[in-house]
Amino acid sequence: MRTINNNRVLVQCISKEDKDRFLTAIKEKTNTLKVSSPKKRNPNVLLKNLPNEISDHDVLQLLKDQNPELEEKVQLWEETKIRFTLKKFENSRHLVLEMNPNCRNLCLNLKFLRANWNVCKIQDFIVINRCFKCLGYHHKAADCLNGLCCFKCAGEHKSSECNLSTQVCVNCIRFNKKTRDPNKKVNVNHKPYSSCCKCHQFMEKLISSQTTYE
Repeated sequence: MRTINNNRVLVQCISKEDKDRFLTAIKEKTNTLKVSSPKKRNPNVLLKNLPNEISDHDVLQLLKDQNPELEEKVQLWEETKIRFTLKKFENSRHLVLEMNPNCRNLCLNLKFLRANWNVCKIQDFIVINRCFKCLGYHHKAADCLNGLCCFKCAGEHKSSECNLSTQVCVNCIRFNKKTRDPNKKVNVNHKPYSSCCKCHQFMEKLISSQTTYE
């Protein structure tokens, strides 16, 4: 259980049966609490190497105009939103888009979208809320109440001030401290948020389970 915005708490149940029992107990014992299941979110995609000459203001209309394949989903395309720029280069950038599941499926089948004279690869992208102060999840650095954590050694100092060459993951260290069963402990010798990180893999699966793809 954790606190989220607007005086709400998020409770994660292990099974559907546990969820049903929890909902029933709340409804029977109080009239002051409102209980609801979180709605699934729309998926995100990564549009790669979009020319910087195309502004965020113009990009969605331009993509619709230059890719006639989107015409069959034109009404659903209107739901598409720009989330953020993931990476920016000298002449291009990677842009994260949130879109209707049907549009997402169509775009992934196309594999590329045209933008002016460029062909931009498009692929699935999972947005994970993470903190670059404590390196944890579910919040941003601006809202972090935890101590500073080094990206390299997991110490309480800035990563830029660390001279160690070792690389450990503070999230896996935290997981191991909470895990009594030695057989369930995980490897910590990797960067936080890396693809081999068990904690990060769990977060990706969690976000995917909360996303509607159809």
